[in-house]
Amino acid sequence: MTDNFEITPERQSYLDNLPKRRVAAHIAYRGHGYYGLQYNKNENERLPTIEGELFLALKKTGLVPPDVMEEPKKMSYANASRTDKNVSAVGQIVTFKTKFESEEQVRDDINKFLPEHIRCYRIFRSTKNFSPKNKCCYRTYSYLMPSFCLMDLSLYSGPIVDEIRKQLQGFGEVDLILADLVLCY
Repeated sequence: MTDNFEITPERQSYLDNLPKRRVAAHIAYRGHGYYGLQYNKNENERLPTIEGELFLALKKTGLVPPDVMEEPKKMSYANASRTDKNVSAVGQIVTFKTKFESEEQVRDDINKFLPEHIRCYRIFRSTKNFSPKNKCCYRTYSYLMPSFCLMDLSLYSGPIVDEIRKQLQGFGEVDLILADLVLCY
């Protein structure tokens, strides 16, 4: 991620002459350390979010209004769905209005200012009424946990198993939840 984001007067003059277009962006991110996707514009309660990083990157590119952090509506921003705290996404679609050079150039400009664990993979031109939330055909959710959580540790012994037992002491609730899930089938 590049910290220097001063836009030169030449670049600003170039950007001012570009047409504004609505685009859809395919983004992926690792959500660890973030409080979900949704941006909170209230400065007193602002927590790190994926949209916060995306809006900051867009602001640094100069492709959206400079006050986008205070008024995201100015770029007609919308997303397909939200994610919770520490949740990652591979195929999130967001739309916004931007000064448009080319699909590749917009993507590359955004990625220059995003952290490495948030990536914009593709930019597509979209119609002005395109809503990623309403036009989504399906959503796929995957819930992952380490397989050793399902092991019966009473069958094993040794220092490695003792260490795993120590680490799993707080996971008693997981066993109860999994026991209930087995009964549901």
